Amino acid sequence: MWTLLLRPIEFFRTLPAYADTRHWVFAALLTIALVSLSAVQRNTLLNPPAETSTTLFNWNIALITASSFLVSWFVQAVLLSLASLLSGSAPRFGLNLQIAIWAVLPLGLMAGLQLLYYNAGGVVGADGISGLVAEIPGYDEFSLFAQAVVMTLAAQVTIFWLWNLILLYLGARYALDGGWLASAFIVVAWVLVLVLVPVVIQMTRT
Repeated sequence: MWTLLLRPIEFFRTLPAYADTRHWVFAALLTIALVSLSAVQRNTLLNPPAETSTTLFNWNIALITASSFLVSWFVQAVLLSLASLLSGSAPRFGLNLQIAIWAVLPLGLMAGLQLLYYNAGGVVGADGISGLVAEIPGYDEFSLFAQAVVMTLAAQVTIFWLWNLILLYLGARYALDGGWLASAFIVVAWVLVLVLVPVVIQMTRT
């Protein structure tokens, strides 16, 4: 993990040689545990549940959070196949999945810091930089779809999320020997999926 965080290029260059190890399983479980606990704590502070439903409420939040990460890893693994295909190699879904899991480690780190902050009495703030969206010139004149896209994107933007995207790029570039353009395309495609899919689902429901 220290190699990934401090020397990511070296980490991803050597990752294919260690693809048969199970360290990534520990990383996946640790990340899911941290982000789930952070989500539970956050939602508890924002929406205190009735005492009789606390356990069920917490489990629902944890399962939803864990499921969203599992789905995101699967989608990223599929997108990472493009790096191999465009370089003339057969995709290795298992390796792709490992790259997706390792790349999300900064979000696990952020969740751990959030837990410490909440337990120290910290106040829950707006997601990402969404609190600044209203300051965008002409935002009120945007279409409902455009407003939803901007708000969803802003809610994602943190230093740790950008770090996650950089690691995803480096994984495609150095673990899969993808070209820089293909690797950048994968990152952009993932951002579009992450932002547009929730917006479209929400708008179809309303």
